[in-house]
Amino acid sequence: MTERPFAHPFAQMMPPRAHMSPAPPLAGELPLHGSAVAYRLGRASAAVLLQGPPGSGKSTLALRAMRQTGARLVGDDQLRLIRRGGRLMLRCAPNLAGFLHVAGVGIVRQPWLRTSPLVLVVRMGLGALPLLPPRARARFLGMALPCLTLNPFEAAAPERLELAVRHAASDACAAQRAAS
Repeated sequence: MTERPFAHPFAQMMPPRAHMSPAPPLAGELPLHGSAVAYRLGRASAAVLLQGPPGSGKSTLALRAMRQTGARLVGDDQLRLIRRGGRLMLRCAPNLAGFLHVAGVGIVRQPWLRTSPLVLVVRMGLGALPLLPPRARARFLGMALPCLTLNPFEAAAPERLELAVRHAASDACAAQRAAS
């Protein structure tokens, strides 16, 4: 009896290896490393960019946000940022659209949004976080966005993430109304 090679149970869901190489960004796009999820806000959506080194919990927090708070995947690992008028739009690299890396499981397909306005940047941090975080900003393509740090492994991290995105989106809407 010959031994058959091990087939991962999620192998059918994984994209072929040839599609895993980075797709070159289009003109005017800024390539980013991170994960992103978006929340529905009425008829619109608002996205958060999760940043940190490999293994810091970006994909884990994205998965928890999708399962616990109803967020939708924008992208995982390779993202593209585009400036459209006074907004930054976030999308996934086309070759990875709809795929999420789940530690210990593999790469799995998830429902996803093609694009969403970016309203917040969250950096992964460990340990206790300050009760009143400093007002930090992240700059991309000449625009500043609110930036904060969350511990992706804390029990309340998905709820804190949703609350922060909704707050940032509300502030962004108010700023756009004041500018017009």
